[in-house]
Amino acid sequence: MAPAEDGPEPRAAQVDDPPPFVKGIKGRKDMHVPKAVWRQHRPRAPRAADHVEGTGSKGGPTSARVINGVLRSLEELAIACPRNLKRWGLASEDEYFEHVRRRDVAKAALDATLRDPSVTADDKHDAAASFSMNHGPAAFNCRRCWLLRGCCVCRMLASLPPRALGPHRIAVYLHHHEFGRGSSTGGLVAACLGGDAYVAGLRRDEEALRELFEREDGRVAVLWPGRGAVCVGDLPGVGEEKEKNTHTRGKLHSDLGDDGDDDDTAGDGRGRGWTFIAIDGTWKNARNMLKRLPEDRVVLVSLPPEALRFVRDAAAGIGAIDGASLLAPVRKYAGAPEGRTSTFEACVALLRALGVDEETCKAQLENVKIKVDAVKVQKSMAPVYEKVTGEGDFET
Repeated sequence: MAPAEDGPEPRAAQVDDPPPFVKGIKGRKDMHVPKAVWRQHRPRAPRAADHVEGTGSKGGPTSARVINGVLRSLEELAIACPRNLKRWGLASEDEYFEHVRRRDVAKAALDATLRDPSVTADDKHDAAASFSMNHGPAAFNCRRCWLLRGCCVCRMLASLPPRALGPHRIAVYLHHHEFGRGSSTGGLVAACLGGDAYVAGLRRDEEALRELFEREDGRVAVLWPGRGAVCVGDLPGVGEEKEKNTHTRGKLHSDLGDDGDDDDTAGDGRGRGWTFIAIDGTWKNARNMLKRLPEDRVVLVSLPPEALRFVRDAAAGIGAIDGASLLAPVRKYAGAPEGRTSTFEACVALLRALGVDEETCKAQLENVKIKVDAVKVQKSMAPVYEKVTGEGDFET
């Protein structure tokens, strides 16, 4: 048997060496490793030159600290992390906590208003709608695309060509909980179709809506797939305008003067357009919102089956599953009737019913795909339609 080879001689212990590290054993108190000994064997990484005291290596908080004279907890500071501040479009924690302070003051004022028996129901509704719009979940959202300001996709949205609707107009009547909501398509009506947005219960919008009813004098139609609704094509002037759009292509309407105003000299109203209002809210809220509209000044209209079929077929052709709504990946449709369609998809079906060409309508449906993907990405989820693939696609 060969003799064993001698190994290298062990290094002599130095004075500055840490004590030998003894691995602790679970349940053995006598085997506890003091923190000072553990830290000697595992020293902290050196701090970066721009390190902020009270934050970790990735910028997150490590302890509570005072901001604007208020001691903020670790949980509050974690919400205002650099990543969230960037997505909200805020420059600093101070700006976020100033918003929190204003929100708390406004919430206390709202609670006092709602508890006051002398305040009318309309005033309470106005206060609740105003608070939701300014201090609710959409407080940091872009006012056009309704996504977080750091996740804005306004530059990616396609607008409807000018005068594509002829003499007609489209508006949206919103529940205040839908205003600014990322998964709502009501905002696309204003952003892409050039329509006006009215928030239910908000005093200034309700007054503007009443002025609209008085000004249009019976030529306001509400999209509603219920009983008592007439088909869009049966409205006076709509059938003729659709035929004109189909055959003339470039000339959308001949009843408008050079200045773009309606020419109604015949007195029969055939040269005037209709204002179509889409209601944006849950089905329960939409039914209550419909009751707020004057029955003698609006007409309930339904969309023709071929227009709805076009939207479903087009949606299926550009990525929707089994003809479902393009919005389905980010929105549930509890209590909706068969053939679920988002508010903006219903407006695109209306465009088709009014004679707008298929390519223009399909281009508008692409806006829904962009919004769905942006909502997914801003929630750190995988996109569905690959229109927005990462945060690099957002405006900065």
